[in-house]
Amino acid sequence: MIEFQNKELKKRTRCKLFPNGESLLRIVTALLIELDETWLSESKRYI
Repeated sequence: MIEFQNKELKKRTRCKLFPNGESLLRIVTALLIELDETWLSESKRYI
């Protein structure tokens, strides 16, 4: 799961210029929340 998260973050933040560290942190946090909500809404079991 961690590798999937890392790939998604790299894919969505590559080739984008961020004006400061706060904006990068904000977009990464939003992406991680989105991934978490997706995993919680799926009926698949990961364990």
